[in-house]
Amino acid sequence: MRIIPDPVEAAQLRQLYRDNPVVTTALAALSAHPDLHIRDALRLLEHWAHSPELSTRERRAVLAHYVPPPAERCSRCGHRIEYVVDEPDPGWWRHLEAIDQGTPHPAVPDYSQLDPEHGNSGPGGRIFPRGPR
Repeated sequence: MRIIPDPVEAAQLRQLYRDNPVVTTALAALSAHPDLHIRDALRLLEHWAHSPELSTRERRAVLAHYVPPPAERCSRCGHRIEYVVDEPDPGWWRHLEAIDQGTPHPAVPDYSQLDPEHGNSGPGGRIFPRGPR
């Protein structure tokens, strides 16, 4: 099992562990470093004094706060995209298909279908009942 959750699972973990005191404490410790990338959060979490006390699922719930909301399409070209979670350099979006027209560009998630008031009815049903993070 990979330690970094994909965006759909991350949204579910954020909801499930919303009031968990261990996860809340870990997030408070990481909040001393604003604007962390998932790679940095993973590294800092490994060196946190209380890290050995976290279960694997709690550790994933902490990291879930650094994973963006789910997206299926690139807002620039409409091609399918995925969030990279299982490579040496995780934490970025990539195209699943070759870009035929125009110049290559980084994948940019299309969140236009995300409804912060009523939730995102993506894979697995409603996952953002009160909007993303």
